[in-house]
Amino acid sequence: MRRRGYGDLWLKHEKSVGEDKTYEVLEALGSGFPRLYEPRVTYITANMIRFIGYERVDKVWYMQEWHCEIDRSK
Repeated sequence: MRRRGYGDLWLKHEKSVGEDKTYEVLEALGSGFPRLYEPRVTYITANMIRFIGYERVDKVWYMQEWHCEIDRSK
């Protein structure tokens, strides 16, 4: 299922509960999408970036792929 959203990408680190380890988290601000944990760039061009990572919904983790188009009109 493809969902389309718009927003800025924000990469940050979150600390794991009960551990000293941090995890990379990618968010699409303003889109309402779940966060993408441990994102990895799999493809990049001048107009698009593709990420894979994990989304968490309730207590279940899913492998997801994000295709992010770059809007240069702003």
